[in-house]
Amino acid sequence: MVSTTPPTQRQKTALITGCSSGIGYQLCLELASRNFKVFACARRLEKMNSLKEKYPDNIVTLQVDVSSKESIEKCYEVVKEELIKLDGDSQIPKLDLLWNNAGQACQLPSIDLPDEAIISLTMVNFVAPVRITKIFSQLVINAEGTIAFTGSMLAHCPMPFTSLYSATKAGLEEYVSVLSFEMEPLNVKVIHCTVGGVDTGISDPRQMDPNSIYCSTKECLAAMEVKEKLVEKSKPMACDVFAKKVVDKVLLAKLSTVEVYEGSLASIFSFLGKFAPRWLLLTVFKARYKIGPAWESINRKYVLKKSDKKTI
Repeated sequence: MVSTTPPTQRQKTALITGCSSGIGYQLCLELASRNFKVFACARRLEKMNSLKEKYPDNIVTLQVDVSSKESIEKCYEVVKEELIKLDGDSQIPKLDLLWNNAGQACQLPSIDLPDEAIISLTMVNFVAPVRITKIFSQLVINAEGTIAFTGSMLAHCPMPFTSLYSATKAGLEEYVSVLSFEMEPLNVKVIHCTVGGVDTGISDPRQMDPNSIYCSTKECLAAMEVKEKLVEKSKPMACDVFAKKVVDKVLLAKLSTVEVYEGSLASIFSFLGKFAPRWLLLTVFKARYKIGPAWESINRKYVLKKSDKKTI
């Protein structure tokens, strides 16, 4: 006799990096609330305890250092075994959503960047998501799932003191563009999430060198104060609101979708960064952040004039 009992529907699964706080933390909560089995990854397990307390059945926390290939591979083996258990009948490990979210901020002048920052940011913001995608790709292919990346509207904006951060995010965006094309025949969606202003509570812990050229005049210090005040007055999107909106966009995206925008000013900044003349962007930044007087003061202090050069 043929059974008429319908097969049990498999629970959707997701793996997210950078879940100890900010966007990653809220993405975990949002997906768990939609009955996803979420593998939440971060370097410090204790910072994810509250995730497990809120959704003990739907969230599994894993200690992962995304800058370590060994740590990523260990995570892969654990997740693969868990996915096989979840699948039940077919024993094929399927990951519906891989979200490369882990990242680092950096707000230092290009010529003041310490080697530690150069290596760390490049590793966490670019090398890690590329490596994680490679290692976990077959699990996503098995599910005909989605690979998402947390990007930034600063990828195309020449904002002072964000050169390294912007470069890693711009490189990631181009990687995603090509990856999306390559994964198309496998029915795997690849989506770059351009993030605007979001109240993550996360900032760059590195302090600018007080001996830096960019701290050497009163005009420079005044410009920094203006920037800090503008940041305080800005109205970034609440992190939980952002998570709900961006998850909606990612889950509803079509195979042809490569880019989604969310967060304050995300689409506007991205459009201007890609299509507005560079001189226009620089003019806007100089005016908004009072950079013009700061740059002029640096020029007066450090650039030799023609008359001075003749005496050398």
